[in-house]
Order: sequence, then C-alpha cells, then structure tokens
Amino acid sequence: MLDRYRAGIEVLAVSLLYDHPPDEVHNAFRDVASAQEDKLRTINLANVFAVEKINQAKGEAAAMTEAALAFKEQRITGAQAGADAFALRLEAYQRAPALTKFRLQLETLEDVLPGMRKFVRPGAGDVKDIDIWLLQPIGSGQSK
Repeated sequence: MLDRYRAGIEVLAVSLLYDHPPDEVHNAFRDVASAQEDKLRTINLANVFAVEKINQAKGEAAAMTEAALAFKEQRITGAQAGADAFALRLEAYQRAPALTKFRLQLETLEDVLPGMRKFVRPGAGDVKDIDIWLLQPIGSGQSK
C-alpha cells in the first residue's frame, strides 16, 4: 500500500507487541482453541482405534489362514495314511484272503461294539467258521 501511495517508506519488518483479543471475546477465543484441541484429540484417538482394529483383523486373518493350511495338511496326511493302510490290507488280502477277511471281521466287531467283552472261538470247520460270544462289560449292572 505504501508503494501504491508512493510514500517513500520501505517496511522491513513488522512486530506485533500485543496480540491478545479484547476481554469481551477472550472466553470465546479460548473456547474455539479448546474445541480445536478436542477435535485433534478425537481424530488422533480414532486413528489409533482404526490402526488397532486393522492390526487385530490382520492378525485374525493370518491365524485363520494358518489354521486352514494346518487343516489342509492334516486332511492330506490322513488321506495318505488311509491310502497306505488300504494298500497294506490289499497286499495282506492277496497273500491270505481268508485270514485277512477274518481279521477284518474282528476289527469291525471291535469298532462297532467298543467296550463289549468279546470271545471268539474257531468253529469246528474252517477259519471262516467262528463262534462269537458277546458279554456285557464288567460292572455294567445288567445281566441277560
């Protein structure tokens, strides 16, 4: 403005000696500053909360991924074990079909009737002729 008026004065620096608002509006200025600080504090808390939730979600996702991979490996290992067991049973069956059938029948009885006392006695004839007696477990309290 001084150059426009050609005042011949050059301003090198300006220094404010008193920059406080008038007493009538001082409380309003303080409220505005407090509100701005509250706003920044709320934004910072929200950012911290967001970062925590994101990190928690990433951790849960990683745990779920690891659990899924472990389950996959468990299923593959179980399937391979089942296939290996079947191959061994097939090999045993090819060597001795009657004995393998008898053994599989006994294993099936054990699986189907767990806890029952079983007495197996060869029959009068061949291996495939057997007598099976099933008894109540000891201490079951039932007698027939």
